[in-house]
Amino acid sequence: MTGAGSRIWRTTSTLLACAVLTACQGAPSVDPPETTGPSGAVAAAPRPPHFAGRMPLDLQPALVSVGETACAPARNRVCSSDGTQGWVPIPDPGRATLVAAVTRLADEHTSWTIVLRFDRASRPALSRAAADAAAVGGVVLLVSDGRARAAVAPLELDGIRATFTGLTKPEAWDLVAAFGRGQGR
Repeated sequence: MTGAGSRIWRTTSTLLACAVLTACQGAPSVDPPETTGPSGAVAAAPRPPHFAGRMPLDLQPALVSVGETACAPARNRVCSSDGTQGWVPIPDPGRATLVAAVTRLADEHTSWTIVLRFDRASRPALSRAAADAAAVGGVVLLVSDGRARAAVAPLELDGIRATFTGLTKPEAWDLVAAFGRGQGR
């Protein structure tokens, strides 16, 4: 075969091979792929959890309890919602009302941020709790139903907001969801 005939043969052979491979794998569908779930609802990416409402919380300045891996409720102990962490309360808890808890992906998409927002009337109690906790090197517990929903470092409290940064997705989503569970949702 000549040069031109050889190129035509190679091109034809390549196109034929592509056609055979496509036929073996099945022709591309003109119908869009199935996007419904088992209930027939359209599948979508899950939305990050959020809380909106009015949730009264005790603001409990506390010190981390050292030496135990699990927490048993007691008069001088506040336990986490899951019972894995305990704190020793400092006297004079305050009260605040949580009005929103949201999580979002951080700007660099490597971690999650949570923002808790309280009503304006909570500002003095939040300030006092943060000052009491900072004075002893402790944290401010956000307590509902006798269990700590979150532990906030005093520096994370700013006016009527508490901000948590650098969280993994499960940490962030579980923390925000804990506030929804506190409302019987």
